[in-house]
Amino acid sequence: MPNAKRPKAPSIAPIPQDNSVHVEHGSKIEQQSSGDCSPNMIGGSSTVNCAPQPRIPNGNIDRLSAQLALCPSGSTTAIPNVVNPTGTAERDAQNLATAFAKTRTWSYSGVGHTIKGQDIGPDGTIPDPVGIHISSDTSHEPLAKCVKDALKSIGVESVVDPNQDQGNSLSILVGNASN
Repeated sequence: MPNAKRPKAPSIAPIPQDNSVHVEHGSKIEQQSSGDCSPNMIGGSSTVNCAPQPRIPNGNIDRLSAQLALCPSGSTTAIPNVVNPTGTAERDAQNLATAFAKTRTWSYSGVGHTIKGQDIGPDGTIPDPVGIHISSDTSHEPLAKCVKDALKSIGVESVVDPNQDQGNSLSILVGNASN
């Protein structure tokens, strides 16, 4: 069959230049980072599973560090903590600790880990902490707000929990990312 035509190969969409994955949901197309994405075949159709991405990615550590260096830390120690961490919260906490270390002006500790069971309150199970919370006493509240502003400069929202007796430290709880 010399004149037989070969079946046309399916076209493959080019990979986006920004290394992102476009995932179609109904009529919307959402863009997600492909760092933790893996293709999954279900019933002959291809889907993409994306894990939550870090809020403090490796590429923002130097910029965050430069902003944290502008905060007058004095002898205050930054103490990042995680409770029942997911992989994302652990990476965020480690990257935050690295940013404090790179300032060369802050005293800092490694990431503190707490693994605990679920607490029960009057309304049922108390969920694990979500988001980033900076705890300070009233004398360190301006410094806590400076750290909050440094995080905001890289697009990370956080909350200052004032009137928390932390001694001469800022405790920074890196909770799991919200879903």
